[in-house]
Amino acid sequence: MSGTSRRRDQRDAESPTAPDSTTRDRVFCCGDEVLVQRKDGNFYLGTVVEVNLVQEKCLVKFDDNTDHWSAFKHLAKLNKVDNVMCVICKKSQTKKDNEVVVCDRCSRGYHQLCHQPIIEVGVDCWECQRCQTTPPKPLRAMRKQAPAPPPPLSVVPQEQTKNKLPYDMDNLVWDTHHRVNSDNKYCYCGLPGDWYMKMLQ
Repeated sequence: MSGTSRRRDQRDAESPTAPDSTTRDRVFCCGDEVLVQRKDGNFYLGTVVEVNLVQEKCLVKFDDNTDHWSAFKHLAKLNKVDNVMCVICKKSQTKKDNEVVVCDRCSRGYHQLCHQPIIEVGVDCWECQRCQTTPPKPLRAMRKQAPAPPPPLSVVPQEQTKNKLPYDMDNLVWDTHHRVNSDNKYCYCGLPGDWYMKMLQ
């Protein structure tokens, strides 16, 4: 064995990515969807693009095409829901000929033997009996069929709109800049008010 290949083998054995008894399992993988907690305390959804096991951090890419290196401790992997529950027997265990199949229309899960009729093996696109018997209703038709909301129990009479100010504008005495008047009336309601405090807010 030559000296260069021996050094290369030795370097590979000492490499931080080479597994040994102290190597921890890989926590994150490229393509994992994660929540990243940023300095503002909020969590942001992103996808792991690169993993650095030595420094224990990941490069996470966000939907706005920005990316950011984040430490493992600031990342939370999103759980993928793999075991779908059967809506009839309320169990998610599957057997060889009795797997849970998800309806392509309503996303409800059924064991092949729980559903009536029994679901055949190897069906690509499948709709449950519930979805087959109830045709889809257009949203507009559903709105028309919806009953009108009941009238409120206590009916409060609405005030009629006022077309006239409660004071006479011609009788107000204004300063030279027309900002302050002697009656202190600036509002449509006719109540006294401080121009600087209430009208400019």
